[in-house]
Amino acid sequence: MSAVLQPADLSLDPAQAALNALARAGLRAAEDAKRTNTQMVLAENGQVVHVSPQEYLRLLAEQHSLHNAKEGT
Repeated sequence: MSAVLQPADLSLDPAQAALNALARAGLRAAEDAKRTNTQMVLAENGQVVHVSPQEYLRLLAEQHSLHNAKEGT
């Protein structure tokens, strides 16, 4: 899972740092959900959805890949 997020960059603006912190919290929540074999509760388009931790990690990795493709890295 550590390949999903890059280490924190101290030169980031406060908003980006907050987003990075939320992403790390999501990873920790996914790890906890996997250990306890429970679903994760997420808000998506104003609706509550239940997803498996594996699905959450897949979605997070997909978003990260799309973000990197947009940046050209």
